[in-house]
Amino acid sequence: MGRTIQITTRTTDLGAVTDHLNLRKKNLQAVTDNLGQRTTHLGAVTENLNQRTTKLGAVTEHLSQRTTHLGAVTEHLSQRTTHLGSIIDNLSQRTTNLGRVTEHLIQRTTHLYRASNNLREQHIFTEHLIILIKKQNNLGGVTDRLSENIKPFKSHHGIITVTLEE
Repeated sequence: MGRTIQITTRTTDLGAVTDHLNLRKKNLQAVTDNLGQRTTHLGAVTENLNQRTTKLGAVTEHLSQRTTHLGAVTEHLSQRTTHLGSIIDNLSQRTTNLGRVTEHLIQRTTHLYRASNNLREQHIFTEHLIILIKKQNNLGGVTDRLSENIKPFKSHHGIITVTLEE
């Protein structure tokens, strides 16, 4: 009988071990299921990261294109600024030229004004001379002598001749 008790005890112990192993198997299955879920979640996270990396690549490409475009715009603005500088230089030279032309015109106007004054003075002198000649005409034969002695006088603009009226 001693052996029967021992076998029963061992069978009971074996049942407890089997129960324990089944419990550990269930725990292992739960851990495996949890790892499967976590792996699935990790796959989803990885997929999300892949999508975000792809999107980041597209954003980086877009920013690269915009930077290239900005470089082209900057280059264009630089050329336009250079062109505007050339236009400003040209306008400055033309303004200087206009200043010189204006100065020249002022000098010519001054010269014409002086010439006009000279002609006016010569005209007045000529009128006085004619008056004198007429007065001498009234004196008689002196006019003939005077007309022989009067010589034409010159100006810058030609010779003014005196005609005697009788």
